[in-house]
Amino acid sequence: MSDELSHYRAYGLTIQSDLSLPELHGVDSVRGSPDIVIRTGDVEALCASADDTVDLNTVRFDSVGAFAVVDGHKILYDLHSSDLRQYQYVRRIVYNKALPVALLQRGSVVLHASAVVIDGQAAIFLGSRSTGKSTTAAAFHLQGHSVLADDIVGIRPGDGAPTVLSGVPQLRLEPEVVAALDIDETATSNQSARSEKQYLNLTPVADTVPVGCFYLLAEGESVAIESLAGTEQFFQVVKRTFHDGFLSEDRMTPTGFQQCSTVIDASPVRYLRRPRRYEALPSVVKRVVRDLTAEETAAE
Repeated sequence: MSDELSHYRAYGLTIQSDLSLPELHGVDSVRGSPDIVIRTGDVEALCASADDTVDLNTVRFDSVGAFAVVDGHKILYDLHSSDLRQYQYVRRIVYNKALPVALLQRGSVVLHASAVVIDGQAAIFLGSRSTGKSTTAAAFHLQGHSVLADDIVGIRPGDGAPTVLSGVPQLRLEPEVVAALDIDETATSNQSARSEKQYLNLTPVADTVPVGCFYLLAEGESVAIESLAGTEQFFQVVKRTFHDGFLSEDRMTPTGFQQCSTVIDASPVRYLRRPRRYEALPSVVKRVVRDLTAEETAAE
């Protein structure tokens, strides 16, 4: 049985859902039609009836069910059991897989990254798996900087300056990170999430923030920021674009490449080298703040 319809806001979009999404910013109502609707339904029937004009992407999980994203407007989920609706790992599929596909279908650039706000600009942290993107974002949060998104970063290319879309207001952290950074009791473990990671709920921030700089995380003996060549900037950003089950590796279209190029042309990509030690994180925060503030001053 479906929950009553609830309304949320994420990635600059209004969302109407019959699946409870407590991690998102709830709103009382939506003026006009919602940007995205999330409903339970028959994914197989949808696939059978869809024609070539429909932008449709699907993914199936043996232990959970099937999900479909249609035209950047509709997310359909078909769970093996209605009991699964209560579990956090089902919502994680919506947050980390279905919504990113909807953003792509709507023309956004979607990256595996984390992003924080520094003096009205977005600092975006790129890196391979387990390079510390979420940990870095947590360090900025502890220094009073708002977190825009963790793990999935949506960017709207736009005609002017590209902007980062405010995502799911939550950090997902390893228990040792929570302990090392002395994050308080608001970080709680959810035993139904099939993960040892802990979740820190955050205050939602403004819908969009201009892109300031991309920082590619790398290990180094000391904290340092280095420039990348133009072609290397493009490669490193494209390498972090979203695929994750719904999409084939060749999903990137000429339009997608052009969108990435537009974003990179407007914003620098730099290496952020630092020791992989927790005690180095305050220095990382100071160095990035200084770099991004200097970038803004130079642009004035």
